[in-house]
Amino acid sequence: EEAKRNPDIVEVKVPGHSNEYLAMNATWGPLANPKVREAVRYSINYEEIVEDIMLNNALLVQGFINKGYFGYVEENPFYQDIEKAKALLAEAGYPDGFEVELLTSNTDTRKAEAEKIQADLALAGIKANIVIMQSSQMYAKYRAQGHQMIIAGWGNDYPDPDNLAMAHASYRANQLAWRNAWYDDYAATLCEWGQIEPNPDKREQIYKDLTEYWFHNGPFAMLYQTVEFWGIRKEVKNFEEAAFGYGMLFDFTKVSK
Repeated sequence: EEAKRNPDIVEVKVPGHSNEYLAMNATWGPLANPKVREAVRYSINYEEIVEDIMLNNALLVQGFINKGYFGYVEENPFYQDIEKAKALLAEAGYPDGFEVELLTSNTDTRKAEAEKIQADLALAGIKANIVIMQSSQMYAKYRAQGHQMIIAGWGNDYPDPDNLAMAHASYRANQLAWRNAWYDDYAATLCEWGQIEPNPDKREQIYKDLTEYWFHNGPFAMLYQTVEFWGIRKEVKNFEEAAFGYGMLFDFTKVSK
């Protein structure tokens, strides 16, 4: 923020290759009910997380495929609607809400996100008890499906929707969907179809269908997509184009003065 006030420095910001999410164990208590998970998604004020906690250094992306990737779905269907969240909880049999453990790691950002989500969930009647752990301890518990709710993130391994779909939607991949005990064969099968479909239009439709299904049935509330940002001198040209693939590729040949 201080550097941006320097007239000789320009900020360059490009979409990143990771995300931050709230995940729910789909076999634990109330969270086993899809209506409860939907109520959680409608309890969160995503804009305030991006603006107040991340200081707009994040993108409001609620799907699992990153902006800038093949198969990205622009739709962000969730927003804070406490009355809708309460109605969904009542339909699920929890008119007075419930109590849940909210696990995360000990970084300042994660602590702030946990406190914000705790406050948002409380508006709908859900009492979230925050538990802070070292990352090594947190991920050990997460990988053993020992959590109830968790705030964590995913860093992409390669820039293709297959990497993201298998992680977030296929329990058969033994990654995030499995950690959250979301044993959904329809979603897992769509992931596998997306892997092998040679027609780009058909493949894109598979990931759109999967994302739409995952939005409302999956175990996640996606908080944001990360961004990469730099302060560069104003005479440097084409840095944004060069940096677009940062984390996967940085093409210095495009940078000039």
